[in-house]
Amino acid sequence: MEERHLSLSEVAGLMGVSERTVRRWIHSGKLRAYKPGRDYRIPESAVRGFVEESEISPKALRRSSPEPSLFNGLEDGRRLSMVAHQLLMLGEHLLQTWEAELPERARSNDDEWLGNTAGTWHMLGEINLGVLEELGADRLHDKEKWLARYMDVNANVHRLNATIRAHSDSDMVPDELLLATLPKTA
Repeated sequence: MEERHLSLSEVAGLMGVSERTVRRWIHSGKLRAYKPGRDYRIPESAVRGFVEESEISPKALRRSSPEPSLFNGLEDGRRLSMVAHQLLMLGEHLLQTWEAELPERARSNDDEWLGNTAGTWHMLGEINLGVLEELGADRLHDKEKWLARYMDVNANVHRLNATIRAHSDSDMVPDELLLATLPKTA
């Protein structure tokens, strides 16, 4: 079966980035492509390889098209490793989103919001732990880089908890209103 080639706009749509970003990847040599006419043609295997090597969270995982996914053919452990990376990216995004609101929510004693935030974070930690237990940290792609990011997330959790405490009127902030660090990894 002949390999499928994707256009610049198809790759941008799958990856959830702009065409300009895809062009940058091509020009920097990160993504293999050729230009037979006016538009780039990118082999599907090059896109799959790029996804495996990067920490991009492609929209292809959510796509409901009958076309084969870019991740067909990846062994289960590889898919699970990508899920672990995506969970970490979600955690980083959640922390960035919450950071702006935390001081005001703590200052106004919005315990419901703080509790919901802590509960959501706890749930993410439990899911993350389940993936890591199933995967085993030794099977993580680029384990050292991933572990460094994981530790950065936990450092940010400590910083945000200090922010909650600093802006709360109460002398004691209940544990259920604080973010928990992500579970220890193997």
